[in-house]
Amino acid sequence: MQVTAVGYAGGTSGSPTYRNIGDHTESFQLIYDPKVVSYEDILEVFWSEHNPFRQGWSTQYQNIAFYENDKQKDALEKYLKRLGHDGRRVETRVEPLMSFTLAEDYHQKHSLRRFPAFLEFLEKHSPGDSWQFTRLATKLNAYLGSNGSCGALGREVSDFELPRSLENSLLDIVCSREGRKGESCPVPARK
Repeated sequence: MQVTAVGYAGGTSGSPTYRNIGDHTESFQLIYDPKVVSYEDILEVFWSEHNPFRQGWSTQYQNIAFYENDKQKDALEKYLKRLGHDGRRVETRVEPLMSFTLAEDYHQKHSLRRFPAFLEFLEKHSPGDSWQFTRLATKLNAYLGSNGSCGALGREVSDFELPRSLENSLLDIVCSREGRKGESCPVPARK
């Protein structure tokens, strides 16, 4: 079960919000099954998806890797040594996770929220706001946010158990933009 949530971490104030973030950093939380994916595999993606040799211009957007235990800390430090082997200074900070505050609902699954038909399906099958923290919502958000290939989606879309119309729509959206750059937040066509 891989599930993501966005929020705020690393600061000292008790109740950060988007409008009052204080000294916190915008962060994401990943809940995963180590029998399915290793922490080291997650680190490979983390370090490849940002520039560890530059730091964000404000506390809100800093590059920070938070760890929850000594095993994670050791894995992060090992990775840092590998990154800095050529003498370049790694700017991404590594800190213990002291707290994580969920961001407001409208920040959760941001890419997915741009596609009302998928939202309606999820809301119908998961009461309240719980749909935001499901594996299916995490997968849909990733694919609709341009993170995942047409081929990968084709291999797993039947596991999502979507109605045929939504399955076809998802395949059309993801496969139609395959290979195009700069579409991290596509706007669906209006009817």
